[in-house]
Amino acid sequence: MPLDPWCAPDRAAAVREAVGRSVSAEVLAALTAMDARATPSDARRGHLDALARGGAAAVLTGQQAGLWLGPLYTFYKAAHAVCLARWLSAEQGVAVVPVFWVASEDHDHAEAAECGLPGDGAEPLRVRVAAPDERPVPMACRTLGPEIAEHNETLRRELDGLPAADEVLALVERHYAPGVTWAAAFTGMLAELFADEGLLVLDPRDPHALAAALPVHRRAFAEAEAIAGALEARVRELRRHDFDAPVHVRPGAPLSFVHPEGPEGPRYRVEAADGGYALVGGGERGLVPAATVEAWLASEPWRFSSSALLRPLVQDLLLPTAATVGGPGELAYLAQTTSLYTHFGRPMPLLAPRARFRVVGPREQRLCAALGLEPDDAALPRAELLARVGATRRPEGLPAPEGLEERLLAPVRAELLALRSAGERLDRGLAKMVTRGEAALEKRMRRLANRYRRALAQRDSETIARLDRLVGALAPGGAPQERVLGLPALAAREGLRSFKARVLAACEPFPTRSEDIGP
Repeated sequence: MPLDPWCAPDRAAAVREAVGRSVSAEVLAALTAMDARATPSDARRGHLDALARGGAAAVLTGQQAGLWLGPLYTFYKAAHAVCLARWLSAEQGVAVVPVFWVASEDHDHAEAAECGLPGDGAEPLRVRVAAPDERPVPMACRTLGPEIAEHNETLRRELDGLPAADEVLALVERHYAPGVTWAAAFTGMLAELFADEGLLVLDPRDPHALAAALPVHRRAFAEAEAIAGALEARVRELRRHDFDAPVHVRPGAPLSFVHPEGPEGPRYRVEAADGGYALVGGGERGLVPAATVEAWLASEPWRFSSSALLRPLVQDLLLPTAATVGGPGELAYLAQTTSLYTHFGRPMPLLAPRARFRVVGPREQRLCAALGLEPDDAALPRAELLARVGATRRPEGLPAPEGLEERLLAPVRAELLALRSAGERLDRGLAKMVTRGEAALEKRMRRLANRYRRALAQRDSETIARLDRLVGALAPGGAPQERVLGLPALAAREGLRSFKARVLAACEPFPTRSEDIGP
């Protein structure tokens, strides 16, 4: 079972186990190659040296390669890994380094190629880069086309007038440019942002990393039946405790994807079939003979990539992971993999819930004050928000909406009470009719009062515009800010270094709730 990150002995055990493992030459080569391409960093070099010497542990996090780093929580994950590594290093007295695993093998282009910016209203402006085709090609193999320049120009227009817009745009354009792969753009921008903190960034499609992961894929194929059986047993265990298993387990199917068309081609899930493996969604490609797969497993590591269930194990077999930082969804499927770790003879690392933040800057604070709202109110349904701000912006001479239902009902409540009392003496059916009638009247008066509150709000277009700006900043499209908006829009307000410093300062090692970041 996973260790408890809030338990000091469990933390000590996780770090002690991690520092006892060495890092292979292939993994060090992959990290060194990334370092050579990235913005020079003495801190990163120091962390690489610590892994090479041995006796160092890692705090790991990751995310798929997305547009301009994708949603804000990607940045928060990286910052949290940095802070947790520092904290564990100080607590345990050993070297602990932060590592970001770029999930460049993922092929969900529609999800990765989108970034949100604050729009004019409650709905965000969603910038999307269209995929050239619908094949399941990993983001490591997708190349940014000429259209990225147009999207960068859209970003320039949206950031116009913000104090640090030029700094943010320069960073974006250094990495997200035509001809650059999605993985390289993402990796380069992330490494530059956290150069001072020494964040190591690992791309699993690096040739050295692929070679290091190949033994895991060999076992995934050779032991597919046993692995699936162990995972199915874990699913049953979770269901007995009323938990859902987020990832479907296919009986006997390997947890590896295959790339039959070459290193830059699409990848496919496979299922065992007569004489080989069927490509799920492979169309006419049909069946890959078992002998062919065996030949690939012997010498062609780029033919394979990890599924969501296999990836954590690959990470922790390649790196001395003491703790993994993940979001709620990630921690749910990590809980599903405990039997997989047992099968491979590996203990699970600490599972740390990632830091969650909401940026409530001076503008949002002014809007809240003007509307008489709190930041949390931004997530409320629009009708309720309109009613609330209508109550605070009532023109002179119009009835107050506070207590309106009670004022409307007050004149008839005494008569209803008397009639109900009479019914209880004369006819109990009459008493029941009075009760039902009173409930119906209350419902109608409540609807009338709410309609009045909304009408008060609707008459004030400036109030509505302010409300939409507040919602668009704190709960765009009704979703948490960190899941929709990207780093550029927030960092351009004050500068990359300043924004990063505030996030790092707000990070807790093992957070339990979302925190607001103020000015």
